[in-house]
Amino acid sequence: MSTPRGLPPGRRAASVRTRGLSRPRRALYLLALALGLGLGGCQDEPPRTPHVLFITLDSVRADRLGSYGYQQRDCTPVLDALATESVLFEQSFAASSFTPPSHASLFTGLYPSEHGLTYWNRKLADVPTAAELFAAAGYRTLAISPLKTLFLVGLERGFEQTFELPFVQEQGRMLLGDAEAINATILPELTAPGERPFFAWLHYYDAHRVYGRQGEQWARRYTDARVPLAVGDSEDYYQLGPEPRPGKAMSQADLNPAQARFISDRYDGGLAYLDQQLGKLFDALEAAGVLDDTLIVITADHGEVLSEHAEQWFSHDPHLVDENIRVPLLLRLPPSAGGAEHAGRRVASLASGVDLLPTLLSLAGVDAGSSRPSGIDLAPLVRGAGGARREVVFAERQAKDRRGEDGVSDDEALRLRDMSRMLRTVTHKLVHHVDRGTFALYDVNDERTDLFGSRPEQAAALVARYQAELARLSTLQSADSGLDDEALAQLAELGYLSKAPDGQ
Repeated sequence: MSTPRGLPPGRRAASVRTRGLSRPRRALYLLALALGLGLGGCQDEPPRTPHVLFITLDSVRADRLGSYGYQQRDCTPVLDALATESVLFEQSFAASSFTPPSHASLFTGLYPSEHGLTYWNRKLADVPTAAELFAAAGYRTLAISPLKTLFLVGLERGFEQTFELPFVQEQGRMLLGDAEAINATILPELTAPGERPFFAWLHYYDAHRVYGRQGEQWARRYTDARVPLAVGDSEDYYQLGPEPRPGKAMSQADLNPAQARFISDRYDGGLAYLDQQLGKLFDALEAAGVLDDTLIVITADHGEVLSEHAEQWFSHDPHLVDENIRVPLLLRLPPSAGGAEHAGRRVASLASGVDLLPTLLSLAGVDAGSSRPSGIDLAPLVRGAGGARREVVFAERQAKDRRGEDGVSDDEALRLRDMSRMLRTVTHKLVHHVDRGTFALYDVNDERTDLFGSRPEQAAALVARYQAELARLSTLQSADSGLDDEALAQLAELGYLSKAPDGQ
């Protein structure tokens, strides 16, 4: 087998897993076709069944795209051009602050407390997934991710094929499969002739730390040439607190302002690389005659905090601030089905990651089966019609729950878990630090000044709304993930789990 372009020397090509569908849904595709796919088309011809390309961009914050107002640099010309062909949601928010629970919310329409995948050591509960529903409707379902552990926690359910890219482990970092390798692996699958449309999930990891790791061309693209390239080139420079944390050699105090800026600039370099490769993906799909019949959704599992918040720099896991929770959301309807009519529309209403599943099912004309998502259908807003509009968005996060472990007290376990939840309106955000037993209230334009004590009436109203949202959630039990040692070691190297037995 030839090695795809974009893999570092010695890296093997992607491995492919073909699996039978778990718990296949009822054969709904005939019904879906009979009801019509809801994407338009002339009355003389039956509407075409659209391909669905679901692209998630790890660690991409909305305010770093030109189409979302970033003016400092032209990092994302491809995504900005796509935005002019798409419906753009200006206020879209992830349902969690890090990768597994956020993706599970995208694919189930449920919040983390509902779907059960709250941390890396948990599995997705037995709930319908997007891949299962599209498979039941006759779609060929494919998924590719450089982070193969995502296929071990339940996110692989419903996909007929998953493509796992190999990685290279170096001192202080891992080089996961880059966007060029993803394109080389998945494009033959997306452009192969076939009778069935595809539902394909492509997860790109290139904006994730270590920023600008695609080579000096990208790490140096926007950075100060006087700062050594070693700054920000290993995990030592990430997840920095005000003081050194256990197992972490460095802290914020070890960086001068020029070095902190250098690392932030590296982020833009990695984003620019990702944008370029997305352009190559779209060009290849267009050349193959596939793009015109494809519904494209582009979003992120979360954003990234650079040095805006003192709690932790260059990270995302602990943060429910807008830099990390506000994510891009572009929906490009197939031009062959009248999508150009909606091109360039911008929607100011709030949107959540849990809204994606009901929206895609509606746009593609796929029956929701037994799924009962917490999200709302945004399709009317996509088409410029009336429809349900969100008054609030909700998100939650936690680290590993170690209650009941030998040698770990309940107080210590709750400190390490540090569960927090967020309720955000257009203007304000309430944060409940569940395990700390505290609330905070912020103006969305200033998430450093806590207003909870000085705005008692507003705080009480949001607390009441927050409690009403919690009452709607039905917590589902999920089992331990049973990740193998290799997967746990990879997660530890990436910084998601501690190598030490007593680490977070």
